[in-house]
Amino acid sequence: MQPARSRHWISVLLAIAAGAALRLWFIHAYPEVEGDPLIYGDIAKNWLQHGVYGLTTDQGIHPTLIRLPGYPLFLAICFTLFGMEHYHAVMFAQTAIDLGSCLLIAALVRRIWSSRGSMVALWLAALCPFTANYAATPLAETLSIFCVALGFYSLARLREKPGIPWLLSLTFAISYCALLRPDGALLAVAICPAIFLCSRPTGNAPAPTRRRALKLTIAAGVLSAVPFVPWTARNWRTFHVFQPLAPRYAMDPGDFTYPGFNRWVKTWCVDLVSTSEVYWNGNSDKIEIKNLPPRAFDNTEQYQQTRQLLDDYNQTTTLSPDIDARFEDLAEQRIQHSALRY
Repeated sequence: MQPARSRHWISVLLAIAAGAALRLWFIHAYPEVEGDPLIYGDIAKNWLQHGVYGLTTDQGIHPTLIRLPGYPLFLAICFTLFGMEHYHAVMFAQTAIDLGSCLLIAALVRRIWSSRGSMVALWLAALCPFTANYAATPLAETLSIFCVALGFYSLARLREKPGIPWLLSLTFAISYCALLRPDGALLAVAICPAIFLCSRPTGNAPAPTRRRALKLTIAAGVLSAVPFVPWTARNWRTFHVFQPLAPRYAMDPGDFTYPGFNRWVKTWCVDLVSTSEVYWNGNSDKIEIKNLPPRAFDNTEQYQQTRQLLDDYNQTTTLSPDIDARFEDLAEQRIQHSALRY
């Protein structure tokens, strides 16, 4: 029994070491500190130094609501502990958090399946490059993955032992996941009904009564919504809008949202490469015609029209109302050509 236990812990340590090495390699080879990471960092810096949850512009610091406060809060803590804008320290902290997610995943599988299955899950999680690479980018994804893992692990423990500790752990995961990214609210959509459904007995495990399960479900929903009260109140007081999450197009109230450009992009963009090379460049950088896939044009005439439009846009890299209206006309042509495709 003792040798088997020793082999188990050796395997755990090897998996964590391999996972750490993979993430540290990503940090060394492919660190990504531009674009959104700098937006989050600017908000955190202004929050710490000026007490303003806002962005720095040529006119000074102005309040913003384009990003939820969960990740700027994490950056503010890191900047306080490790130095202002010390992004490599943030990456190392995310590495530790991501390895914690791997352990939570393994612990969950151990409880709902088997010890052998938990080791498979641990190695898969530790060596998955698609999630490991986020440790090298100061963005909310690493923390979001941790919240999802913590949420489901806490659900399993709440199922075994209903009570305040695991309920609080569960509600923290739900709340913070939604404070990191708007789509994090889907964790609540998945977990809150599951709390009630877990009142059904399974195997030899005891289950809470339906009445108590309903109370736990309501408590989890209410507690997880509490952090959004001050955020929503702040947005109402500052911008006079009801905005409990983040706006759809990540724009502050009153900003021009480029409806024509957004509509045109939706007629052909279905992949992350196009999002990165075209959509995210809108109103900030050049858009090259060579980066558009063939599906972005219905015919030769439309290709020429698009090319001319992009040439005009690239002169200023600004989506002015006139340029945006031309994108709207182009989008309308494509939608009329194939409404189902749009």
